[in-house]
Amino acid sequence: MSRIGIFIDTFQESIPVSLRKKISDYVKDLPEIAFCIEEENLTSADALKRMATRLETGGIEGVVLIGGSPKRYETSFQKFGYPFPFNPYLLAVANIREQVLWTMPDEQAALEKAKSSFPKQFSVS
Repeated sequence: MSRIGIFIDTFQESIPVSLRKKISDYVKDLPEIAFCIEEENLTSADALKRMATRLETGGIEGVVLIGGSPKRYETSFQKFGYPFPFNPYLLAVANIREQVLWTMPDEQAALEKAKSSFPKQFSVS
């Protein structure tokens, strides 16, 4: 079974704590998930170092970043050039800020929309 590491970008608290906690609780129960960690800013050099260290502990075959636009993370990865120990084609970005939180009328609707995308988006098996 594939093991996936999940990092949730808090976006300086622009993604509500309650929504992040509900998403974290949901994904932690999925069988493929090895861990789910929140980070303050996944585009910073310090956060990328912590991410690389966590991934080097082994057993991770794919990574999901939950936060904002994929372009935001792609630019940071290229800028800092960290060699992550997983297949780069098994990196997915779930843009819950723009595509879920901003498009739903309330947090519960946003959670349901996010949850409905997890099985398709997060499985690398």
